[in-house]
Amino acid sequence: MVGTAEDVADYLQEWFEAGAADSFVIVADQLSDALSDFVNQIIPVLQERGLRPENYMGNTLRGNIRLKIVDSYRTFDSLLSIYF
Repeated sequence: MVGTAEDVADYLQEWFEAGAADSFVIVADQLSDALSDFVNQIIPVLQERGLRPENYMGNTLRGNIRLKIVDSYRTFDSLLSIYF
């Protein structure tokens, strides 16, 4: 997509608010500055609009998306008991 940071943010916001997307994968060419441009120019616009958090509360993905922390050993053992 080509345009200003606001144009790109408008496009992403439109998809998000329409329920057509709940996240985006940003892929940038190695030889360009596209990724750093996205991070430095578009992310701040999305943050101003409340569409992207400025800080994460957790220190893991599970914590950031507010999933319950589980005891992985107990879960693994319970899986073993199902199959063996």
